Amino acid sequence: MNIFLTGATGFVGSYILSELLACSHNVTIIVRANSDTKRINHCYDKLNIVNNEYEILTSELEFDCIIHAAT
Repeated sequence: MNIFLTGATGFVGSYILSELLACSHNVTIIVRANSDTKRINHCYDKLNIVNNEYEILTSELEFDCIIHAAT
């Protein structure tokens, strides 16, 4: 399943991300320039990462599910 996850660098989002990857989902996250990525550094190579909202809006990516965990 193709999933877009917001808030992946946060406490709750990083746990959601780990579970999604453990279930072999294809996960795309958005990471701001000032985001602290220490919680997810171990899985960076398994992710599709976008750097801003504009990149998502103008891309041709299709998602089966969006999980909004950003606060």
